[in-house]
Amino acid sequence: MAAYPKYPLLRKMEKELKAGWTNVIHYLGSALLVIGAVDPLEGSVLITIGSGLLTFVAFKNRRKDRNRLIAGFISILVGVFFLFLFSSFGGFGGPNGIAWGWSVLILPYPAGWFYTIGLLLARLKAKPKA
Repeated sequence: MAAYPKYPLLRKMEKELKAGWTNVIHYLGSALLVIGAVDPLEGSVLITIGSGLLTFVAFKNRRKDRNRLIAGFISILVGVFFLFLFSSFGGFGGPNGIAWGWSVLILPYPAGWFYTIGLLLARLKAKPKA
């Protein structure tokens, strides 16, 4: 910012350019979070990446809700890990499947998704319309 002390317009343009790429990543992460919900098993990778991108942008912009977003991201990550683990073992039930009680370990995935979507909606609602 100190590169253009006499030119406030150039400083403003530089600041907007730096903020521009984080906006793109924020919208991309939000879109991945919603698109991944179409198919929760195959979309879990998209949801995890989207949540990670949102968390990255929150840390980069030093937003107040960054710790909440990291909690949602870790929750999604843990749930997706167990989802893939149990899927690799053949799923639940049946003669060769895993007992249904183990499905509790997948619950952080949808809980983290709902939590992150709730944070996005709260941020959208709180944003002033100017």
